[in-house]
Amino acid sequence: MKLNGVSIARKNDPNAKIFTLNESNLLIESIQSQFSLKGGIIVFSTDVNAIYRGEGLVDKIKNWMKSKFESIKNLFLKNRKLTKVANKFDDVYGFSIGNFFRGRYKGNSGKTYDETSTSIEIIGIDSKTLIQIAEEIAKEFKQETVLVKDYRTHEIYLVDQD
Repeated sequence: MKLNGVSIARKNDPNAKIFTLNESNLLIESIQSQFSLKGGIIVFSTDVNAIYRGEGLVDKIKNWMKSKFESIKNLFLKNRKLTKVANKFDDVYGFSIGNFFRGRYKGNSGKTYDETSTSIEIIGIDSKTLIQIAEEIAKEFKQETVLVKDYRTHEIYLVDQD
């Protein structure tokens, strides 16, 4: 089936019903299954905020340049990087990537970050897997902390690099 540029291969879900048009030419769909594992959303910045070591002026300049370079790479490669992280986990069947809001949050170090956030919403995974994915995203995007909203527990928490 193809709809609005999205295609669903029948081999991915052989039990799914076929969507049809009713007499009014409206698409009829029905709920085939519900996820017992709810998943959640992970919010992070593509701006690198992981701490680089070094005390002198030259180190600070190098670290600033390194951070800017990594941030630009993250911005342009975010979809590829997120897909790479998601593919490490067999339980991930579907996810959405977007820029859901511009926000401020305070990391565990006490520093407040004000950046355009990128979010990935993942359905059908348990809380443990959600946290593992958040840790991987923090590493991949060189983040000190990422924000996680767990749909199962309805909790919101910060996850650090492991």
